[in-house]
Amino acid sequence: MWKGLFHLKTKGGCKVLTDNLTAKISLILICSIGWSFSKSDENPTILLPQEKIEFPLKKEWLEKRYTKRDTKTKVKLFFIVHNLGFNASTTAKILKILPKNIAISLTPYVKQSKDTLKIIKQKGHHVLWVQPMELYRQPNTVSDPYRLSRYKDKQHNIESVTNTLSDMPGSTVGVIADETSPVLRDEETLLTLLLELKKRKLTLLSPEMSVNSEFMNLCHTHGVKCDEADYSISRTDTASNVVSLLNRVKELGEQTGYAICVIDAHWPYVVTLLEWCSRLDKKQFELYPYSMD
Repeated sequence: MWKGLFHLKTKGGCKVLTDNLTAKISLILICSIGWSFSKSDENPTILLPQEKIEFPLKKEWLEKRYTKRDTKTKVKLFFIVHNLGFNASTTAKILKILPKNIAISLTPYVKQSKDTLKIIKQKGHHVLWVQPMELYRQPNTVSDPYRLSRYKDKQHNIESVTNTLSDMPGSTVGVIADETSPVLRDEETLLTLLLELKKRKLTLLSPEMSVNSEFMNLCHTHGVKCDEADYSISRTDTASNVVSLLNRVKELGEQTGYAICVIDAHWPYVVTLLEWCSRLDKKQFELYPYSMD
């Protein structure tokens, strides 16, 4: 049974749930009481009602997330330019034009130069550190020294987390998964990361809006603050799709008061983002540096 109106969108592996009402999903097994008779058996057979099963969805979080906004306040739009740092020249170009109220996430695969870290510090960008995780499209990633994987044993996953976080700058406000991943719903594997994040008092952001609540439940159980992005724009999106998705971010913000969007650190996309932001009504919208504080 569905309560409220849902719009479930799948784009580039990212499922997005946009409901401006309360949200709850209930799976109800077919319940009926029936009577069946046969010519040889006059005694009725009773079909007992089956147990009602509810998925443990983040009901309270969803109700709060999709509450109608206070129109007296500005809409907060949180953008994160994601997986920055693979190419030094592209990184420098993006950092040069990016305003400080747009957050960035840095890849652990390339050790960032002192110049890059200096620019980030001078401009005051909020930094999220990328934790690579096993991908749906490429599940067996045992050979990757940074990537958490269900196919690795516990010790190798501990080493992956250690390798990932070793070069993390001091300005880091949290950790973000590089893509949607089955690891975000697998307690045994994710726990390796959660224990380290709790120790360092860091948050964890999923770049997708999940349909179920395993990710949030796991983080809550182990004392790590977490969040989910509303939209994710990847390199598989066309130029027209990028603008369309940005407009959806705006629409969600108008409904609920804020929206979170992760966008790949692809030069044309960043240029499109900034051009799109320049057309926003500054009296109604505000770009805000992302953090969970």
